[in-house]
Amino acid sequence: MQFLRHILLFCLLIFIAGSIFALDDVFIGFSAEANGNTREGTAAGGGWTIGFDLNQYAGIGIKTVFSHDLDSMITMEQCALLRFYLPINKHGLFIQAEAGGSILFEDEKSDFVFIGGIATGWRFKIGKNWYIEPFGRGGYPFVWGAGLVTGILIDSLDNGKR
Repeated sequence: MQFLRHILLFCLLIFIAGSIFALDDVFIGFSAEANGNTREGTAAGGGWTIGFDLNQYAGIGIKTVFSHDLDSMITMEQCALLRFYLPINKHGLFIQAEAGGSILFEDEKSDFVFIGGIATGWRFKIGKNWYIEPFGRGGYPFVWGAGLVTGILIDSLDNGKR
């Protein structure tokens, strides 16, 4: 329950910041991915991302990813993210830095590990308020990951430029 309160508080802060600083978009997405969160082979999982685009070149947010190797390891990652859109196309190609923590559950034991990584992808807008983002990522301790995010874009209150 406390986790849900933190998420709702973060969403409220995003909308308040959007009206004060004229942010571009709030983005809320759900992902599916394959990754290296396992001792051997591949793990599958998914998660969610909530964030906002500060302008046409940068965005910040948080994300959570759950994965399971279908054997003995379950992983939950929670990260803060800082995203940079390359000036090729507004909100298209991006590079994203991620840092946070990961809880590894294996054989009735759990362990906390700090994580960090870099992701790259491309945001494709579908209509006015939907998007998909194919991405790839690398870092520690997951080594690699690749997947697809889909979600909604919400224009901030002061953004009348579209």
